[in-house]
Amino acid sequence: MKVGFIGLGIMGRPMAGHLLAGGHELFVFSNKPAPQELLAKGAVQAKSAKEVAKAAEVIIAMVPDTPNVEAVLFAPGGVAEGLSPGKIFVDMSSISPLETKKFARRVNDLDCEYLDAPVSGGEVGAKNATLTIMCGGNQAAFDKVKPLFELMGKNITLVGGNGDGQTCKVALSLALAGARVLGLSLPNTATCQELFNACAARGGAKWDHSAMVRALELLANHEVGQKSDKREAAD
Repeated sequence: MKVGFIGLGIMGRPMAGHLLAGGHELFVFSNKPAPQELLAKGAVQAKSAKEVAKAAEVIIAMVPDTPNVEAVLFAPGGVAEGLSPGKIFVDMSSISPLETKKFARRVNDLDCEYLDAPVSGGEVGAKNATLTIMCGGNQAAFDKVKPLFELMGKNITLVGGNGDGQTCKVALSLALAGARVLGLSLPNTATCQELFNACAARGGAKWDHSAMVRALELLANHEVGQKSDKREAAD
């Protein structure tokens, strides 16, 4: 598939790398020159977000905040100027749910689909392709993009329509932050703490919560997402 990726920072850089490793044709754009490691593996550096949108079937953005997404989409030389009917724009940034709905309507007016797909898992999750992806949008668009999501994450869910992915991410962040401030214990807090302790023992004291997936994999001697020997035999 021809895929565009805009935003090659701490998160975007490894995520784009996974798409390349998956065999996709990748067109990239960022405020800074694309990393040589991506270009060496076949990524094509575009001159603008518009150029990315013209070249790709699915355009993914991973940028810091709401104004950045708006600029990527609608500023002069932005994605909207390069879209043609049938293309899909995927915002994997964490931004305003209300603005997301507005952006989606404007993209839909161009006969294109919009998916909001914020992630949880941080830099560790991005590097290890263990991100949790909360998606809002059309089922058909989600089904088309899901194979790309599976190269970047392991827990991938279509939670509702446009804006619902961002709402889910906000709710998750508020729940975790609120519990920490109030000193409340969420379900399985003790279990999570033990997993963090296991990560720390392996030199990962500064890892974020996505490292817990890796801790579970090590304990089970089994990578999440892979079939067990018994299942493979049954298949």
